Amino acid sequence: MRRSISFTILFFVMLSVLVSCYQSHKKELDLAYTLAESKPDSALAFLNRINQGKLSDEDMAKYALIYYMAQDKSGLDVDNDSLIRIAYDWYGEHQDDSLYASSLYYMGKYFLLNDSMEQAKTCLEKSYSISDSLHNMNLKCLALDKLIEIEEQLAPYFELC
Repeated sequence: MRRSISFTILFFVMLSVLVSCYQSHKKELDLAYTLAESKPDSALAFLNRINQGKLSDEDMAKYALIYYMAQDKSGLDVDNDSLIRIAYDWYGEHQDDSLYASSLYYMGKYFLLNDSMEQAKTCLEKSYSISDSLHNMNLKCLALDKLIEIEEQLAPYFELC
């Protein structure tokens, strides 16, 4: 009898530890997201302290998106898609998530940096449309700015036709 009570107590202690770890990652990522907007260098330092191995697929996608976003806002042109691809793939399968539009924007920006204009345009147009429906004016303006950049880069080719 005592043994079963001990196992029950141990079970609930372990369960509470697991739940608190899960919740702390959510809170850490939310804080990093907030920091990435205004203090991207601080967000990067904060994100570097998170153990990626303990993140769920959803949290890893959010981590990857925030990390890429913070790098971008720090002025770094990231031409490696390893991080943004994680976010893009996960949010592509979970398009109802509010961060889907952001993942499209940053994937579009990655494609733009690597001269994949058609792919960039496709991602940025989707990001623009979704951010418009979400009333996210900041993201909508960012996507529109990049779409204009694409049109300006493609204009000389259209003049030849």
